[in-house]
Amino acid sequence: MLRRYGLSGEGDGRRGQAVWTAVVTLLVTAIVISHQLTPGMLVVSLLALWLLRRHRDWVPVVTTVVIFLAWCLTAALPFLSAALPDMIRAVGDVGGNVETGYGTTPTGTGAVATSWVARLLSGSVLLLTAAGVWRQPVLRYRAMPLLVITAAPLPMFAASGYGSEMIFRVLMFMLPGAAFFGAAALLPEVRTLAAAEAAAETAAEVRRKGEVRARHGFGLRTGFGVRVWGPLPVLLAGTLAFVPSYSGKDRISYFPPQEVALVRQLFDEAPEGSLVVAVNRNYPLAHASYGSVDHYWFLEDDRRHVDEIVRDPAGTLATDMAGVERPARAYFLFTQGQLANSEMNGQLTGAQLDRVRESVAASPRFRPVAENSAGVVYELGQTEEDAAEGAER
Repeated sequence: MLRRYGLSGEGDGRRGQAVWTAVVTLLVTAIVISHQLTPGMLVVSLLALWLLRRHRDWVPVVTTVVIFLAWCLTAALPFLSAALPDMIRAVGDVGGNVETGYGTTPTGTGAVATSWVARLLSGSVLLLTAAGVWRQPVLRYRAMPLLVITAAPLPMFAASGYGSEMIFRVLMFMLPGAAFFGAAALLPEVRTLAAAEAAAETAAEVRRKGEVRARHGFGLRTGFGVRVWGPLPVLLAGTLAFVPSYSGKDRISYFPPQEVALVRQLFDEAPEGSLVVAVNRNYPLAHASYGSVDHYWFLEDDRRHVDEIVRDPAGTLATDMAGVERPARAYFLFTQGQLANSEMNGQLTGAQLDRVRESVAASPRFRPVAENSAGVVYELGQTEEDAAEGAER
């Protein structure tokens, strides 16, 4: 991005630069249209480098902003119009943005251990990053642009909660630079060219004299051992922590074919303008029909309202789902993926969610319209007031 985007040239160099500019523009466009947060992070990173005079060409910043705004004001406008009020309310609310949602302690089998191992892994990487920055003063200067990009995601805490996931997204965007400086913490000290030449002369003098080898017999092997056996335990521990951190969340990452079929049936049959209510968004195709079907994930609501749903599931949900005008319908979707996500993220326990499902199943206001081994779909029936209003029309 910084080496190729929009730089001037002459003759063949200018033509080659035009090609690179076109290629990078396509890459930026792909980023902009495929994810909401990444283009904003790209703009913040480029702007930080430009303001700190680590990259003085304004072309990358301006063109990225133009592409981003063009997309937001055209194809993404319906989505932004719906999301903008919540986005504006979240600006400056750092405490709310780093909050992890309803509940704080995982409740599912193995979820507590997985959660703490993942936190330990993330914390260890950041500690290694800090150690690398402190231990390698030469890199603090020479790799300053990478250090700036590593710190650039931190202001995003004040921008949005991103569905209670901003803390994870910030860490994700920090990881390339964090990995670089974390690796630097495990490697020999980086020296300037003059210091390296001086050290080489000193080492050559020592070798000529043969003092270390003659007295101890392990001078060269000791340096090699420190370089190998120092990083190796750290890498092994990081790998051992990564396996449960990553694979321990398979319950919320995999949807069986039955769950996919159930949700697809719901969206295929739901009339335009219908409302789908679910525990959370962890089910297949959750965003597939957002242009024609409204969604309400009640665990993302205010905690007081979630408590009301737990106390009186069927009554509260029926009230929340009322007002959908025919021919649209209001559906309650309950799947195994939602249950797994709620347990592993410390939202509601399996017993609480079973009570919600049983309350809806027992209510005369709901009727089952689809069911298999992975979940069930209920439709909210018309109240007497709704039926009378429809007859009047």
